[in-house]
Amino acid sequence: MSGSQALEGGISVRYERTHGVHNFTMRDKTLLTAISAPNWPEYIEALESLPDTKGYVVSPELITATGPLELIPRNVDVISSRGHRIEAVSRSMPGVIMLVGTATFGKPKPCVSVVTYESGLKVGQQDKKITFSKKEKGVFGFDDQQSATLNTIGKSLLICADLIGAAGNANVAQKYNDKTAQEKLERFISPAITSLILVSCWGVPHPHHNEGMMTREERYRGTLERCVVAVMKSCLNLQEIIMVDRAIPASGTQPYNAHFKRAA
Repeated sequence: MSGSQALEGGISVRYERTHGVHNFTMRDKTLLTAISAPNWPEYIEALESLPDTKGYVVSPELITATGPLELIPRNVDVISSRGHRIEAVSRSMPGVIMLVGTATFGKPKPCVSVVTYESGLKVGQQDKKITFSKKEKGVFGFDDQQSATLNTIGKSLLICADLIGAAGNANVAQKYNDKTAQEKLERFISPAITSLILVSCWGVPHPHHNEGMMTREERYRGTLERCVVAVMKSCLNLQEIIMVDRAIPASGTQPYNAHFKRAA
């Protein structure tokens, strides 16, 4: 599915609902190359086959993962070697900013992170703030006090469920004029941000979902679009959200690669 569709609040969205390489142009004309792959082998094949590019090259969440989440802490060496392989590709792309969803280590528990590479060097890392998954909570640590940053003026990133956390605080801040919720929202998205990159594995089923109430497609897409609208209503400088996604077999849907835009 592609083509622009209208949402409420003057927001439009263009979806790319397949795995593969998708190109998006940001508001400032920066190119963003999304490598939407379901797993590491397909991601690294696409990455190493990319033609010359510029701007951003972005992966989905936890693309270096080695299988089930519970195996990740036992596979530090494998994940590290995958990071070295990405570094080698980054060295061959000077000037390109690579954002890679990966597990990182060094804290009491592993983190779900996005690592930034430029010219073969690791230049930044942002960790996922929250999760609603008991399985993730059992494996990873989360820190909702960390401010989101991309070290790029006007741009920032979030990781999957962080968007839901931002939207929840946005709704409370707007409805009740709640200063605490507004402060929490600003830890997810600074008021100065105009472009947001969302690195995700969105369609993850949860045991409490009632499959009889709505289809998975309706639930995943509906949640995503409500969160985007809530965040863009509250973050008045935010002009766009670009989502780079992957679908796992259990999701029963296709990936939600998307470019959400505020009307010019």
